[in-house]
Amino acid sequence: MVGSNVELFTTSRVRAANQCLRYHHYRYGLGAYFPADEVIRFGLGAHGGLEAWFDALRYGAEPLQAALAAVDKLDANPFERARVRALLVGYDARWRDQPYDVLAVEQEFRTSIDDVPFAGKMDAVVRDRADGRVYVIEHKTSGQDVSPGSAYWDRLRLDTQVTVYIEGAASLGHQVEGVIYDVLVRPAQRPLKATPVEKRKVTKAGALHKGQRVDDEAPEAFEARIAEAIAENPAAYYARGTVVRLVDELPALRRDLVQTVDLIRYAERTNQHPRNPDACAKFGRLCGFFAVCSGSADIDSFPRGPAHRELAAD
Repeated sequence: MVGSNVELFTTSRVRAANQCLRYHHYRYGLGAYFPADEVIRFGLGAHGGLEAWFDALRYGAEPLQAALAAVDKLDANPFERARVRALLVGYDARWRDQPYDVLAVEQEFRTSIDDVPFAGKMDAVVRDRADGRVYVIEHKTSGQDVSPGSAYWDRLRLDTQVTVYIEGAASLGHQVEGVIYDVLVRPAQRPLKATPVEKRKVTKAGALHKGQRVDDEAPEAFEARIAEAIAENPAAYYARGTVVRLVDELPALRRDLVQTVDLIRYAERTNQHPRNPDACAKFGRLCGFFAVCSGSADIDSFPRGPAHRELAAD
């Protein structure tokens, strides 16, 4: 077991370095943070609800009730909560009868891969009731196409998180067969707004034309509309896939991890953190540190905190 006072690496940190060394330096070298945007808040909210859902299953409680109670505590606007609530209602309908017993939820590990200290937190560890096999479950929210055969699943063949989690699970005594990626697609619906008065058209019967509204949509109606869309096509919103690592694949995947760590250490030692313009915008969103890299903000204006907020304090 790796001690708690050593420099730690996580899959998030490795991913950050692969994305952009300047981003990595701000986020992990300096411990700087930027405010969470709507997408990040949605992911955190869904993750918290799923944690409560699995925890309730583990202890024989009502999972949907627990998940919705967790979401209702979120510091978010009512429409953000409505989107997460609708997705969790559909999730419960989709996976309530899953053939797994929950062994652990949010279990933290610290391990070593080729003498590099890695840490992480597994969303859930489950055992298949049919054959007794054990798996890590990793929750993801995404706006991408997650249908079978899509690029989303192909890229997981080289995903570092799978490798680290299999090693981490083994360090805790879980001999897992693989990692089940449990993907939830963010609903794209937006709250409906009242039709501007000057654009309203009335039928002969005195009613507004179809698609026009007198009032803004209420959060409860927004949630019901999303829930209806999910119920009509749940496969468009939920997908699971099991990712395994064959014995002959592991050496190359471990090398990828260790070589990225070597790059991180070299960058920090030499204070060389090149910007990667190709990583400035992803999925239509600018990086939270873009203003710093482009010279319109100072990194000292950003709040600081622990490098690994997801882990227990050392």
